[in-house]
Amino acid sequence: MRLVLGFALALALGPARALAGVPTAAAPPKPPHGATRLAIDYDYASFHHDEHHYVLEWKDGAYHVDKAVMDATLVEQLYAALGHTQDRDRVLRCMSHTDDYPHITIVVDGSEPVRVESDSNCHAHVPWNLTVKDRQLVQWTGEADRAVAALLVAIDPVHWKVPTVPDATTMFPAEVVDLGDYGEPRQPASTAAAACAQGFEQDLGIAKVLGAHPLVGRLQLTCDLSDSPDCTATNAQLSFGWAGLTAHVGVACRNGTIDLTGRAAKLAEVRRFVDSKPVRAVVKLGGGISLWDNGRWQVEGGGDLPRLDWALGSSTIDARIVGERGKLPGARFWTELRIDPKQLTRHDDGLLEITARLDFDGKLAK
Repeated sequence: MRLVLGFALALALGPARALAGVPTAAAPPKPPHGATRLAIDYDYASFHHDEHHYVLEWKDGAYHVDKAVMDATLVEQLYAALGHTQDRDRVLRCMSHTDDYPHITIVVDGSEPVRVESDSNCHAHVPWNLTVKDRQLVQWTGEADRAVAALLVAIDPVHWKVPTVPDATTMFPAEVVDLGDYGEPRQPASTAAAACAQGFEQDLGIAKVLGAHPLVGRLQLTCDLSDSPDCTATNAQLSFGWAGLTAHVGVACRNGTIDLTGRAAKLAEVRRFVDSKPVRAVVKLGGGISLWDNGRWQVEGGGDLPRLDWALGSSTIDARIVGERGKLPGARFWTELRIDPKQLTRHDDGLLEITARLDFDGKLAK
């Protein structure tokens, strides 16, 4: 009752008397973007394991981490760094090497909630994935990485001033992002990957070369950040049946539209290799034979069958097989081609290696 009467009396005395008679306190500062709580989880797997967990709570006009108080400007900078994004249908990851697997997640609660995460070991841990309400976004610029790094240093300077160094690495020649699969039963189908597969299956030029419309068994859609920093230029690695082989071929596919420019003509030349007598012998004698496009075209026989290598434009095929001493490796293959492999055999450190250069008729090339 005193508070009500006092307030009414102040109003009756007029504005000037009211301001003079009732002291006003400054409104407490609000958290940037209404972010009342940040939960940060970091996990690192390699030949050793490391993890850190932090919680920032907004209280009394500042962020509190355990017993420390942190500058709210860093949270403002984090929000400012979450621009330049693209819509995606899934969380994305980039790999450039092995033996170094970080994962960081920041979940921000408040009036503008957001989830920020990455488990990439490519430069600046790109891509950074953002979840805002029901939208899945991805950022390729690396802006988020700098803001997250500044936040971690402020929270735990003893640990984060020295970056984590991988225990060991096997470097890849590219920074590869997996954008989704088609035909992989363990993975939800990617819409873009499915569109690429359908485009390949329905292409008349490809069907003419193969003798029938192919059926794609699996298609993996990727991009290489070394060539396309924003991941707009994408590639499809697809597998399909071809003349008793499982062919693994790479093609360009962007925005779900497959680009087969010049591909039918190249596969028409590869058809000569597929139809050659050495390849037919491997298919006849083995099962589950694969054809790979690795710069040179390779037929992997597996077991007691040689590997066949061929380059576009070449009229010869390189055959190679290694086995233990006492047993002639690939005997069935050489018998099928009516070649005596003894003259081609080389002894090397307890092993037998047979190499031969063959023509398309399965004869030794001069």
